[in-house]
Amino acid sequence: MFNKLNIILILIVCAFVLTISTLYINRETYGSVFIEEVRLADQDTILKTLSDNQLIQLGREICSDVVESLTLIESNIAIAEKIMSQLSNSDVNILLESSNRIIIFLRYQAIYELCPDKVPFLSSFVEQANQ
Repeated sequence: MFNKLNIILILIVCAFVLTISTLYINRETYGSVFIEEVRLADQDTILKTLSDNQLIQLGREICSDVVESLTLIESNIAIAEKIMSQLSNSDVNILLESSNRIIIFLRYQAIYELCPDKVPFLSSFVEQANQ
């Protein structure tokens, strides 16, 4: 009886430790979803030269400027300037030639993934775009 109880307790503890270990290993790190989504959306490979840390820093800067920017156009210009400051000259030319698709996507993903407390500002940008 005592041996059966010990074996059952050992199995329960092992299962508990395995579950916690699995959850710890499979956790998402800060910004991993943001990086993955932006890399997928960057069809023109404009942001290919940026490291993951630089991309997260760019997203944080976009988040911090959301409150300050008054209009959608001003926000687009500020984001484009932030992107251009981190890119090489050839990538800046590609950014200028392409549509502002990556700028809009960066704003959305940065707010949605990195600073969800500013999601209400997205609705004001959508309303401005619809007018």
